[in-house]
Amino acid sequence: MDSYQNERIEWSRVWREDSDVQLPRVLLIGDSIIDGSKHNIYERLKKDGYTSSAYITSKGINNPFYFRELEMVCAQEDYNYTAVYLQYGGHSGLQSREECRSNYETLLEDISKMLPDTPIVVSPFTPWTKGNGTEGEYDTPVTSRVEFTENNKFITNLREDIIDIVEKNELDIDLHFFDAYSLMLEHNDLKCPDGVHYLPEGYYVLGTAIAEKIIEVIKEKEN
Repeated sequence: MDSYQNERIEWSRVWREDSDVQLPRVLLIGDSIIDGSKHNIYERLKKDGYTSSAYITSKGINNPFYFRELEMVCAQEDYNYTAVYLQYGGHSGLQSREECRSNYETLLEDISKMLPDTPIVVSPFTPWTKGNGTEGEYDTPVTSRVEFTENNKFITNLREDIIDIVEKNELDIDLHFFDAYSLMLEHNDLKCPDGVHYLPEGYYVLGTAIAEKIIEVIKEKEN
C-alpha cells in the first residue's frame, strides 16, 4: 500500500437484496453515490425480474484490498451475475491519470476473469461541484449554478479515458458505457449543499436511469 494514502474515514459496505430467493442478480460497484442510488436501481430492476447486490466503498482502486473485497462479494454469489455496473471516480487514492487508467483497466480485466462473459456497464463519477453548505448537510438543495471543484478534473479525465477504453475495446471485454456524469450535470439543482451528494429526487433520477441501462444491456445479450 505504499502508493495509497488512506482518507480520514475509510469504509466498505456489502448490500444484498432478495437473499432468500433465487433471481437473476446484478452486481453494483461504486461508492456513496451508488449507495444513495441502490434502492432506486433495485426497485426498477425488480420490475423486470432482476435483483441486485452492491459493493460500495471509499477505497481507491489502487488499494490492494479493493479487489479482495470485490472478490469476496463475487464469491458469495458463486461468481454468477447477470451483469455488472461499475461507477468510479470519487475516491482516487492519489493516483495520477496514467496510474488510474492502468489500475482501471486491470480492474476490468480482473472482473471479466471472475465473471467471464458477463456484460459490464461502466460509468464515470457524477460532477463534483462547489456547494453552498458543508459536508453532512442533506436537507436542502445546492444552488443550481454549476461551479466545479479541483477534484472534478480527475473525474473528467477518467471519463475521457473510460470512453476511450470502451470505444477501442482492446481488452476484449463485453463493455457498455453509461454517462452518469452528463446525466447529472443537468440536475445540479438536485444536489445536497456539499456539492457532491444528491437529494432523494436526484438519486431517483440517477438510479432509475442506471437500471434502465442495465436492463437494456441484459436484454441485448439475451437476444
